[in-house]
Amino acid sequence: MTVQHAFLVEFFRDHPALLAELLQRQLGVPLPAFSSARPAEADLTELPPEFRADLVLHFSFQGALALVVGMVALVAAFALDARQADPVFPRRSFRADVVGFGMWVMAMVSFAHYLAQPYVALGLQEQFGLAAAWVGAGSVVLALSWSGAAILASGRRFDDWRPAFTIAGPILVALGEGVTALGMAQGWLGLVIAGQAGVGVGFALFWGRVTQAVMDGAPEEERDRAGGIMPTIASLGSAVGAGVGSILAVSTDLAGALQQPDGGGQAAAFQWGTAALFAGAAVAAGWRQYRAGEGQPQPRAT
Repeated sequence: MTVQHAFLVEFFRDHPALLAELLQRQLGVPLPAFSSARPAEADLTELPPEFRADLVLHFSFQGALALVVGMVALVAAFALDARQADPVFPRRSFRADVVGFGMWVMAMVSFAHYLAQPYVALGLQEQFGLAAAWVGAGSVVLALSWSGAAILASGRRFDDWRPAFTIAGPILVALGEGVTALGMAQGWLGLVIAGQAGVGVGFALFWGRVTQAVMDGAPEEERDRAGGIMPTIASLGSAVGAGVGSILAVSTDLAGALQQPDGGGQAAAFQWGTAALFAGAAVAAGWRQYRAGEGQPQPRAT
């Protein structure tokens, strides 16, 4: 075995997902989406030497299949619930009106956010070499900025601007994810922190306003149900986003890329960039909700 051959064997043993990328991009070999890649047993002693392998990689497609099955079950659950005399979800869920567009905003932003958010702590630790305490501090930047911005945005001085928060919030989330993508890709800690703060402010702006608009747009008998179901909509979007994000992370070997001292490169840019694109798509839903009847300034409290 030559030095070059041994190097390639060990390289792909440590970065199995990269081999799939080379097969697809350079050789045009189509591969379905897989959920994990790992080295497998290569001691094929029952075969003649000329048919044995120095490295065998195992690609698992169970995660992708489970995600598809889960999505089908989710759609079926919505369809079944809609036929009930007393459904769990409001009857205008995900329709082309104030209620439906508000649910789309909540689901799409939550989906986009959890495409990449579970890997922030990993990036802070592996790429920037932060100690556990500082990783924890960096991870709560989003929560603190969310809470602080929510308190400020609830003030009466923003009454006239509050309907536009359904648009401004997703825009800030998209920008925050994009800035985080640049910081993770280039290894710039300041950009990562700034991006996370932007995401937190975006959530603070749209969350309460979208929920209030959904409650105001729902029929009186469904008002409480509409408001109470919004955290569930967010959880559904987050769960699907985390599932899709894990498949993306494995297929690009995100964990390995984040360990590189010069930045996460294309894998990090793809992970957080995809999150930014989906958050940007939620802006359209926010605009439709604004135009569907929520664009008028709210009366000031007296």
